[in-house]
Amino acid sequence: MRARKPQDMPPGVHTTLIKLQIDRDGRIHGAAVARSSGKPIVDAAALAAVRDASPGPTLPNIAPGTSISATLPVSFDNSRAAKPARSVKSICDGC
Repeated sequence: MRARKPQDMPPGVHTTLIKLQIDRDGRIHGAAVARSSGKPIVDAAALAAVRDASPGPTLPNIAPGTSISATLPVSFDNSRAAKPARSVKSICDGC
């Protein structure tokens, strides 16, 4: 997923943990901050990035139930040139 870095973000690496539910169709529900970065502007950008990523890939048939719960780190690096983002599919392919 790609996220827009907040313009007012202080230097350094900032990570927010986001708790969410993903339904069988890849839609994200109930996204909320599980652990703050300590910077409200970063937490808001992390939540926006997760919500904007919906819908994602559908859940594989082997996944039990109607949804899965996950807690994901969303990091912003304002200390150096950013690396290209990897897609969720490349990270979770086959999970």
